[in-house]
Amino acid sequence: MSSLKAKFGINLKDVNCPDCGELQPKIRKPKGLYEVLWGGNTCKKC
Repeated sequence: MSSLKAKFGINLKDVNCPDCGELQPKIRKPKGLYEVLWGGNTCKKC
């Protein structure tokens, strides 16, 4: 699975906000073009 993860960027683990530590949703809703293209998430608190 690690080769699949490295190849496609699949992450099935929980993700926390790096600033406040809040758990992020499993299904992300991109806030802008940058997040659509490169991934990431915008925390509701931050």
